[in-house]
Amino acid sequence: MLFEIATDTPGFDIDEPLLELGRSLKLPPWLEPSREAIEHSVVPITVPAANNPALVV
Repeated sequence: MLFEIATDTPGFDIDEPLLELGRSLKLPPWLEPSREAIEHSVVPITVPAANNPALVV
C-alpha cells in the first residue's frame, strides 16, 4: 500500500512535539469507537536504533 500525506501550515507538529510524531495511533473522533479493531489490524513497525532519534545518545 502507498500512503501519501501532505499538509499545509500549520503542519503535523502543531498539536504534539516533533519527536513524538508517529509514536501513537491518532484517530479522528468518528473512528474512536473502532479503535480496538483498528489497533489489532495494524502491523507493528520497528525502527532501527540508528534511525530513531529517541534512542541516539
